[in-house]
Amino acid sequence: MGAGVRSQQDLVRGKVVGSVKWVGAPLIVGDWFDLLPDEAKNIIAVLSDYLQSAELPAFLDTAQVQRMRSMSLAVYPGWLLIECQARISGDAVVLFSFLFGPNGAVLLDGRSDAVHALNELIGVSIAETGEAAEYLAFYCSAVRTGLGRFEIIATLADLAFAAGTTQGQKAEVRRQLTALKQKQADDRGFVFDATVRYGPSLYKTQFLVPPNGRVQMLEDNELDFEARLETEQFEGPFRIPAARSR
Repeated sequence: MGAGVRSQQDLVRGKVVGSVKWVGAPLIVGDWFDLLPDEAKNIIAVLSDYLQSAELPAFLDTAQVQRMRSMSLAVYPGWLLIECQARISGDAVVLFSFLFGPNGAVLLDGRSDAVHALNELIGVSIAETGEAAEYLAFYCSAVRTGLGRFEIIATLADLAFAAGTTQGQKAEVRRQLTALKQKQADDRGFVFDATVRYGPSLYKTQFLVPPNGRVQMLEDNELDFEARLETEQFEGPFRIPAARSR
Protein backbone atom coordinates (compact mmCIF):
# COMPACT_ATOMS: atom_id res chain seq x y z
CA MET A 1 0.00 0.00 0.00
CA GLY A 2 3.05 2.20 -0.13
CA ALA A 3 2.86 3.36 3.50
CA GLY A 4 5.87 3.46 5.76
CA VAL A 5 5.87 1.41 8.94
CA ARG A 6 5.99 3.42 12.17
CA SER A 7 8.80 3.01 14.66
CA GLN A 8 8.96 0.07 17.07
CA GLN A 9 8.20 2.49 19.91
CA ASP A 10 4.97 3.49 18.18
CA LEU A 11 4.02 -0.14 17.71
CA VAL A 12 4.53 -0.85 21.40
CA ARG A 13 2.23 2.03 22.34
CA GLY A 14 -0.39 0.98 19.81
CA LYS A 15 0.01 -2.64 20.79
CA VAL A 16 -2.21 -5.66 20.33
CA VAL A 17 -2.67 -7.43 23.64
CA GLY A 18 -3.95 -10.79 24.78
CA SER A 19 -6.96 -12.80 23.71
CA VAL A 20 -9.76 -11.10 25.65
CA LYS A 21 -13.43 -11.67 24.86
CA TRP A 22 -15.23 -9.51 22.34
CA VAL A 23 -17.44 -6.96 24.08
CA GLY A 24 -20.10 -7.04 21.39
CA ALA A 25 -21.42 -8.72 18.28
CA PRO A 26 -19.83 -7.83 14.91
CA LEU A 27 -21.01 -4.84 12.94
CA ILE A 28 -22.94 -7.20 10.63
CA VAL A 29 -23.66 -10.90 10.48
CA GLY A 30 -21.10 -12.66 8.31
CA ASP A 31 -18.13 -15.00 7.97
CA TRP A 32 -15.73 -13.19 10.30
CA PHE A 33 -12.29 -14.42 11.29
CA ASP A 34 -9.91 -13.10 13.94
CA LEU A 35 -6.61 -11.61 12.79
CA LEU A 36 -3.40 -12.86 14.33
CA PRO A 37 -1.52 -10.38 16.57
CA ASP A 38 1.23 -9.84 13.98
CA GLU A 39 -1.36 -9.22 11.24
CA ALA A 40 -3.15 -6.70 13.46
CA LYS A 41 0.13 -4.92 14.28
CA ASN A 42 0.92 -4.52 10.58
CA ILE A 43 -2.47 -2.96 9.96
CA ILE A 44 -2.13 -0.58 12.93
CA ALA A 45 1.25 0.48 11.55
CA VAL A 46 -0.30 1.94 8.39
CA LEU A 47 -3.72 3.13 9.57
CA SER A 48 -2.64 6.60 10.66
CA ASP A 49 -1.37 7.29 7.15
CA TYR A 50 -4.84 6.75 5.71
CA LEU A 51 -7.60 7.40 8.21
CA GLN A 52 -8.71 11.02 8.24
CA SER A 53 -10.26 11.55 11.68
CA ALA A 54 -9.74 14.02 14.48
CA GLU A 55 -10.04 11.19 17.00
CA LEU A 56 -8.34 8.17 15.50
CA PRO A 57 -4.68 8.87 14.65
CA ALA A 58 -3.79 10.15 18.13
CA PHE A 59 -5.82 7.35 19.68
CA LEU A 60 -3.89 4.70 17.76
CA ASP A 61 -0.62 5.81 19.38
CA THR A 62 -1.81 5.10 22.91
CA ALA A 63 -4.62 2.54 22.64
CA GLN A 64 -4.37 -1.06 23.75
CA VAL A 65 -5.80 -2.85 20.73
CA GLN A 66 -7.17 -6.12 22.07
CA ARG A 67 -8.55 -7.89 19.02
CA MET A 68 -9.24 -7.47 15.30
CA ARG A 69 -11.67 -9.43 13.18
CA SER A 70 -12.37 -9.17 9.49
CA MET A 71 -14.60 -10.41 6.71
CA SER A 72 -14.78 -9.90 2.97
CA LEU A 73 -17.66 -8.23 1.14
CA ALA A 74 -18.52 -9.32 -2.40
CA VAL A 75 -19.08 -5.73 -3.49
CA TYR A 76 -15.50 -4.78 -2.50
CA PRO A 77 -13.13 -7.37 -4.04
CA GLY A 78 -9.64 -7.13 -2.58
CA TRP A 79 -10.86 -5.23 0.48
CA LEU A 80 -11.56 -6.37 4.03
CA LEU A 81 -14.15 -5.07 6.47
CA ILE A 82 -12.21 -4.91 9.75
CA GLU A 83 -13.50 -4.35 13.26
CA CYS A 84 -11.14 -3.50 16.08
CA GLN A 85 -11.67 -3.70 19.84
CA ALA A 86 -9.54 -1.43 21.97
CA ARG A 87 -9.19 -0.02 25.45
CA ILE A 88 -9.12 3.77 25.24
CA SER A 89 -8.89 4.90 28.86
CA GLY A 90 -9.28 3.22 32.21
CA ASP A 91 -11.81 0.44 31.76
CA ALA A 92 -13.44 1.92 28.65
CA VAL A 93 -13.45 -0.58 25.76
CA VAL A 94 -14.79 0.39 22.34
CA LEU A 95 -15.16 -0.98 18.82
CA PHE A 96 -14.37 0.82 15.60
CA SER A 97 -14.58 -0.38 12.00
CA PHE A 98 -12.95 0.41 8.69
CA LEU A 99 -12.50 -0.93 5.18
CA PHE A 100 -8.90 -1.85 4.35
CA GLY A 101 -7.71 -2.50 0.82
CA PRO A 102 -5.60 -1.59 -2.20
CA ASN A 103 -6.45 2.12 -2.03
CA GLY A 104 -5.91 2.55 1.70
CA ALA A 105 -8.36 2.56 4.59
CA VAL A 106 -11.83 4.05 4.94
CA LEU A 107 -12.99 4.77 8.48
CA LEU A 108 -16.64 3.93 9.10
CA ASP A 109 -17.58 6.88 11.30
CA GLY A 110 -21.31 6.92 10.58
CA ARG A 111 -21.23 9.25 7.59
CA SER A 112 -22.27 8.04 4.15
CA ASP A 113 -19.85 10.29 2.23
CA ALA A 114 -16.81 8.04 2.60
CA VAL A 115 -18.73 4.93 1.52
CA HIS A 116 -20.14 6.70 -1.53
CA ALA A 117 -16.69 8.04 -2.43
CA LEU A 118 -15.19 4.55 -2.26
CA ASN A 119 -18.04 3.18 -4.37
CA GLU A 120 -17.32 5.77 -7.05
CA LEU A 121 -13.56 5.21 -6.84
CA ILE A 122 -13.75 1.47 -7.49
CA GLY A 123 -16.83 1.60 -9.71
CA VAL A 124 -19.25 -0.44 -7.61
CA SER A 125 -21.96 -2.14 -9.69
CA ILE A 126 -24.34 -4.33 -7.68
CA ALA A 127 -25.92 -6.89 -9.99
CA GLU A 128 -26.83 -9.95 -7.88
CA THR A 129 -29.37 -10.51 -5.10
CA GLY A 130 -26.90 -11.96 -2.59
CA GLU A 131 -24.44 -9.16 -3.18
CA ALA A 132 -27.20 -6.57 -2.76
CA ALA A 133 -28.46 -8.13 0.49
CA GLU A 134 -24.96 -8.26 2.01
CA TYR A 135 -24.22 -4.69 0.93
CA LEU A 136 -27.53 -3.46 2.39
CA ALA A 137 -26.73 -4.99 5.79
CA PHE A 138 -23.28 -3.40 5.66
CA TYR A 139 -24.52 0.03 4.57
CA CYS A 140 -27.27 0.16 7.20
CA SER A 141 -24.75 -0.56 9.95
CA ALA A 142 -22.02 1.69 8.55
CA VAL A 143 -24.26 4.76 8.29
CA ARG A 144 -25.93 6.30 11.31
CA THR A 145 -27.67 9.45 12.54
CA GLY A 146 -28.67 10.80 15.94
CA LEU A 147 -30.08 7.61 17.47
CA GLY A 148 -27.47 5.30 15.96
CA ARG A 149 -27.27 2.92 13.02
CA PHE A 150 -30.08 1.29 11.06
CA GLU A 151 -29.28 -2.25 12.13
CA ILE A 152 -31.04 -5.02 10.21
CA ILE A 153 -32.48 -7.50 12.71
CA ALA A 154 -32.89 -11.16 11.81
CA THR A 155 -33.61 -12.88 15.14
CA LEU A 156 -34.32 -12.10 18.77
CA ALA A 157 -30.65 -12.81 19.54
CA ASP A 158 -29.76 -9.61 17.64
CA LEU A 159 -31.46 -7.51 20.31
CA ALA A 160 -30.53 -6.45 23.86
CA PHE A 161 -33.48 -6.18 26.24
CA ALA A 162 -33.68 -4.11 29.42
CA ALA A 163 -33.53 -5.93 32.74
CA GLY A 164 -36.91 -7.22 33.81
CA THR A 165 -38.20 -7.91 30.30
CA THR A 166 -40.52 -10.93 30.44
CA GLN A 167 -40.49 -13.92 28.11
CA GLY A 168 -43.97 -12.90 26.99
CA GLN A 169 -42.74 -9.45 25.98
CA LYS A 170 -39.85 -11.00 24.06
CA ALA A 171 -42.25 -13.37 22.31
CA GLU A 172 -44.35 -10.36 21.27
CA VAL A 173 -41.29 -8.86 19.59
CA ARG A 174 -40.31 -12.19 18.01
CA ARG A 175 -43.71 -12.55 16.33
CA GLN A 176 -43.22 -9.23 14.55
CA LEU A 177 -39.68 -9.80 13.26
CA THR A 178 -39.30 -10.29 9.51
CA ALA A 179 -36.05 -11.60 8.04
CA LEU A 180 -34.41 -9.64 5.23
CA LYS A 181 -36.21 -10.62 2.03
CA GLN A 182 -36.02 -9.47 -1.56
CA LYS A 183 -39.36 -8.18 -2.78
CA GLN A 184 -38.53 -7.30 -6.35
CA ALA A 185 -35.73 -6.47 -8.77
CA ASP A 186 -35.95 -4.15 -11.75
CA ASP A 187 -33.97 -1.51 -13.61
CA ARG A 188 -33.77 0.60 -10.45
CA GLY A 189 -32.05 -2.16 -8.48
CA PHE A 190 -33.17 -4.52 -5.70
CA VAL A 191 -36.04 -3.89 -3.28
CA PHE A 192 -35.89 -5.56 0.14
CA ASP A 193 -38.23 -5.82 3.10
CA ALA A 194 -36.49 -5.87 6.49
CA THR A 195 -36.88 -5.30 10.20
CA VAL A 196 -34.62 -2.48 11.37
CA ARG A 197 -33.62 -1.39 14.85
CA TYR A 198 -33.04 2.34 15.11
CA GLY A 199 -32.34 3.52 18.64
CA PRO A 200 -34.87 1.95 21.04
CA SER A 201 -37.41 1.22 18.29
CA LEU A 202 -38.03 -1.41 15.60
CA TYR A 203 -39.42 -0.71 12.13
CA LYS A 204 -40.80 -2.65 9.21
CA THR A 205 -38.76 -1.09 6.45
CA GLN A 206 -38.40 -1.27 2.69
CA PHE A 207 -35.13 -0.40 0.96
CA LEU A 208 -33.99 0.09 -2.61
CA VAL A 209 -30.41 -0.97 -3.37
CA PRO A 210 -29.45 0.55 -6.74
CA PRO A 211 -26.40 -0.67 -8.71
CA ASN A 212 -24.26 2.27 -7.50
CA GLY A 213 -24.90 1.48 -3.81
CA ARG A 214 -26.75 4.68 -2.89
CA VAL A 215 -29.35 2.99 -0.70
CA GLN A 216 -32.80 4.56 -0.41
CA MET A 217 -35.37 3.92 2.33
CA LEU A 218 -38.73 3.65 0.56
CA GLU A 219 -40.94 3.26 3.62
CA ASP A 220 -40.81 2.49 7.33
CA ASN A 221 -43.47 1.66 9.90
CA GLU A 222 -42.74 1.49 13.61
CA LEU A 223 -43.61 -1.74 15.43
CA ASP A 224 -45.68 -1.59 18.60
CA PHE A 225 -44.46 -3.63 21.60
CA GLU A 226 -44.03 -3.30 25.38
CA ALA A 227 -40.46 -4.53 25.77
CA ARG A 228 -37.74 -1.92 26.21
CA LEU A 229 -34.60 -2.31 24.12
CA GLU A 230 -31.15 -1.39 25.34
CA THR A 231 -29.17 0.60 22.79
CA GLU A 232 -25.52 0.90 21.90
CA GLN A 233 -23.71 4.22 22.22
CA PHE A 234 -21.39 6.07 19.86
CA GLU A 235 -18.57 8.49 20.56
CA GLY A 236 -17.10 9.80 17.33
CA PRO A 237 -16.09 6.71 15.33
CA PHE A 238 -16.30 4.44 18.40
CA ARG A 239 -19.14 1.99 19.08
CA ILE A 240 -20.00 0.86 22.63
CA PRO A 241 -22.33 -2.15 22.36
CA ALA A 242 -25.22 -2.89 24.66
CA ALA A 243 -24.95 -6.21 26.50
CA ARG A 244 -26.99 -8.96 24.85
CA SER A 245 -29.59 -10.38 27.22
CA ARG A 246 -29.95 -14.14 27.59
